[in-house]
Amino acid sequence: MMSRVPFPVKLRTLKRTILLVLVFVACCLTLRVMSSHRPSWLTYLRYVKAKPTVPNTGPNIIQSRTRTVSSKGNTTTTRPEKMTNVTTSVRKQLQACVPSNLGQVPAEADVSKISDPVLKYANVEAGGRWRPSNCNVTSQRLALLLPYRNRSMNLKLFINHIHGFLQKQLLDYVIYVVEEADNKPFNKGLLLNAGFLESEKLDARPCYIIHDIDFLPEDTSHLYQCADKPKHMLGQVRPPNVTKYTRGSSYTWKFGGVVAFLKQNFKAINGMSNLYWGWGREDDDLAARFRAVGPIPVFIHGSEAKYVQLYHTTKDRQENTNKWPYVHQVKLRLHGDGLNTVNYTVISITKEPLFTRILVKL
Repeated sequence: MMSRVPFPVKLRTLKRTILLVLVFVACCLTLRVMSSHRPSWLTYLRYVKAKPTVPNTGPNIIQSRTRTVSSKGNTTTTRPEKMTNVTTSVRKQLQACVPSNLGQVPAEADVSKISDPVLKYANVEAGGRWRPSNCNVTSQRLALLLPYRNRSMNLKLFINHIHGFLQKQLLDYVIYVVEEADNKPFNKGLLLNAGFLESEKLDARPCYIIHDIDFLPEDTSHLYQCADKPKHMLGQVRPPNVTKYTRGSSYTWKFGGVVAFLKQNFKAINGMSNLYWGWGREDDDLAARFRAVGPIPVFIHGSEAKYVQLYHTTKDRQENTNKWPYVHQVKLRLHGDGLNTVNYTVISITKEPLFTRILVKL
């Protein structure tokens, strides 16, 4: 017959078990906090001072000197690679190209409270181009493509906000507003294909970001740059005058709002589909194309990827009835539906003070 364990012994064992569980939970929380840390531009600046290098990749020097070192879930963390052998002059040039004072910026959502953007951004060239005056080696040359129709207030708020945001990051950028000039249902994919092709004729650039004008980024440490993989930039969203954010994890399979990609990656998937007349699904089709051809896109859901979503009317919005674009289905038709089959007529290309307007008829 087995002897019974005295009660004090059971109590001591229970206490030890509880203590071990608490220690384990504390370790897990600590590791999670450490893994979510992203090096700031200040950290990167110290690294450049300590171990600078001779540039060998043209204007993309800062971006090319970062590499992916860890990936957890849908969040990618980057750190600078080892850098050696640089002259003092090149080191000073690099330091002038590293943005400083990055962080939260106010996103004004009331058009009555903003001053004239044309006067505010007198340093922007006609057509919406800007480049930093004290930096000869910018991190990337960026083209921003904005699909647009009948949202003048949103466009004014966006233009008022985005120029200051991009200039804080010392980017060489240009903004294109691609406007549909007909009464057909809105076709975002076709518009962006047209905007991509026409912008290439005007000023070919390696990095493109397609951006809905109702999303205003709130943190300049959320870098508007391209990487080897396409990036979904829309992490956390809130309406104006609301402090609570909707987590970007809901976009794990959706791909809308703000997407950054290299020019060659967009050409490899034959651009976007031209088949989606009406609102929705064209962004999900784009994600399926990247998954079918590669590289697989990454989703930026860090604390810096915060946006204010502007109000706009949905009364005249016509949703399309297309089914969900599964990867195996998209893969079969992507080479016959996209940049090589897009059909549009350019009505005009106008260099306005703060952006280039590409007016097209579909």
